[in-house]
Amino acid sequence: MIKTEKATANPYWDEIKSFVCKSDYRSSQEVPYDQWEKRAPCYHKYAYAIPDPDSLAFVAEHLGPRAIEIGAGTGYWAWQLSQTGIDILAYDINPPDQIPNGYFVPRGEASSPKTLTGTWYTVQQGDTLALTEHPDRTLFLCWPPYGGSLADECLQCYHGSRFVFIGEGDGGCTGDDAFFERLDKEWEDVAVHDIVQWSCINDCIVVCERKSSP
Repeated sequence: MIKTEKATANPYWDEIKSFVCKSDYRSSQEVPYDQWEKRAPCYHKYAYAIPDPDSLAFVAEHLGPRAIEIGAGTGYWAWQLSQTGIDILAYDINPPDQIPNGYFVPRGEASSPKTLTGTWYTVQQGDTLALTEHPDRTLFLCWPPYGGSLADECLQCYHGSRFVFIGEGDGGCTGDDAFFERLDKEWEDVAVHDIVQWSCINDCIVVCERKSSP
């Protein structure tokens, strides 16, 4: 059953739960819906990963009281996590309410000043260097760009001992080869959670801790 002890105002979940929430609901259930009919509008407006209640509770538990998100997009996950009591800072190199961000432009529209997208949380303009200013916060990465270097650059700049990652595995649609090579070399998985998935999407939530030096 869905855990509700830390319920949040969650319009994304409200919008899609009618076709995923059943009496035998499990957080690993795939959304039985044509992804392009519903998924694209949802990730443009909210986020790429579905913030179902169980997944939010899992992320909040492992992030701890203070966190920092890089590549936050609309800030939807940061907003959700802030409602659970987490002090989280959100950064994006192109906050979509300030600078046109192609990842959050509705399909069929060109990126321009007229295509700014509202945010759900305060998203500051900044890149991975922001991590060097907040070494005491747990890193949160949600769907870093496919084939891009953002995720790997985050790990190079981050000096903390734990981070929480939402995305697909090596060879999937998030991160690049360098990111997964660094993960294998310097980090180890300590907890994994099956998030609610859109059809044909294979993301999950992984909690990683830095390996001890030899």
